Amino acid sequence: MAIPSVLLSTDSTLKTYAESTNSVLEITSMLFTGHSVKFLAFLTDMSQNFDSTWNSEQVFGRNDPIAIFQGTTRTISLGFNVVAGNLKEAVENLKKIDVLASFMYPSYRDNGTISKEEGLTAQQTVTSKHMYGAPLIKVKFANLINGNLAGSDGLLGYVSALSIVPNLDNGSFISNQNHFPKSFDISFSLNVLHQRTPGWNVDALDGEWNGDAHFFGTPKVANTEVEKALEDLENDEYNTSFDPPPEPIDLYGTSEQTVEDQLDLIDPFLTSDQ
Repeated sequence: MAIPSVLLSTDSTLKTYAESTNSVLEITSMLFTGHSVKFLAFLTDMSQNFDSTWNSEQVFGRNDPIAIFQGTTRTISLGFNVVAGNLKEAVENLKKIDVLASFMYPSYRDNGTISKEEGLTAQQTVTSKHMYGAPLIKVKFANLINGNLAGSDGLLGYVSALSIVPNLDNGSFISNQNHFPKSFDISFSLNVLHQRTPGWNVDALDGEWNGDAHFFGTPKVANTEVEKALEDLENDEYNTSFDPPPEPIDLYGTSEQTVEDQLDLIDPFLTSDQ
């Protein structure tokens, strides 16, 4: 069964602004195609932690422990508000939050039906299931939360805790005895699963970053000095023009005119009687 179809916003002005500025928070379930929900990015918190794990051992005769690197994990803590100015928007928001909560659960597959006779007349049917897919998600917000692959549709990971808090002090819209809060505070932590291992390629010239971009959408750091040297070398190789050397600079007063002036000064002494 597909998830409910929900709008980014019922307010056309907010929708246009969010889409034109890429201020949209998109969360996608990896269990099925098309299971995605979008929120207006009223972000209240976004912190990212990069934690490196080292296995250290203290040995005799050495002040510093011997540390062996094991890996680096990335965790994103995200908080945002979901607000509504009318009943229609509040209904849509609650649908989106309902879908988001469902992304925290796995998928199951039926094992089949088992029939068990009880006595001579009654029959009981039991259907068993087994867990089939883990609830992985992708989160995307502009360039600040995205994968480091070209054309990435988000950052893959799993959520350890999702918090949904209605702000009841702000009131609710009521329709058919159903309550639709005007605003929610939502927060969760995303444990990132790297689809392409981040790090440096030692086989590339002077090192090269793996991936099409860094963590926040910035281009890969390049060694500009090495690239410029290679570019100059390539230009010299194909440059067949000839530039004449510049005129020499007379730093010590040895120009032709200066020599003639000196000869004029000593000429009377050379032609005098001995």
